[in-house]
Amino acid sequence: RRAGLLSVGQAATAGELQAARDNLQVICHGLQAKGVEARAMELVLQVLVAGTFSYSLPASVLDVAGNGQYIPAAEVDVTKATGETMVELVSLEAWHQYSAKSAQGLPTKMCRQRTASIVQLRVWPIPTEAGRIRYPATRRLADVTDGNATVDLATPWVEWLIYRLAEDCAYDGSLTEVAMAMA
Repeated sequence: RRAGLLSVGQAATAGELQAARDNLQVICHGLQAKGVEARAMELVLQVLVAGTFSYSLPASVLDVAGNGQYIPAAEVDVTKATGETMVELVSLEAWHQYSAKSAQGLPTKMCRQRTASIVQLRVWPIPTEAGRIRYPATRRLADVTDGNATVDLATPWVEWLIYRLAEDCAYDGSLTEVAMAMA
């Protein structure tokens, strides 16, 4: 309606709604490319495997944002653990300088390695039990292909998105009208 494609009482067709969602998805991906992050960080729980020091993080994780908490395997409820140990986030350079990378025990340090497609988390010393590390992470924006879901951005962005989407839909609508006139 803000783009001038629909009158006040007119409903959009399923095709128009799908095109708008596709445009919105492109806009949101473009925001991420410009450095706009999700509205909040979330806590991610990484399950550790005894003898393994490197873990591929979920594809939605853009970065590890701070220190983690080691939760022993014996803890049943990770939301209210009775004993957690801080796992310090160190730089890749600091990780590189550890002389005993094969040391085993309770993890006290972790570093992130950003690769082309996925973030890796390395822990030191190598865990001797299958515990867990909970850490704060920034993540990619959620897909906007569900028309009933709220856009995964802070409230001030919503109005901007409405006008940007209206602009794109108006432009697409003008291209459709030109193509129909030429036919």
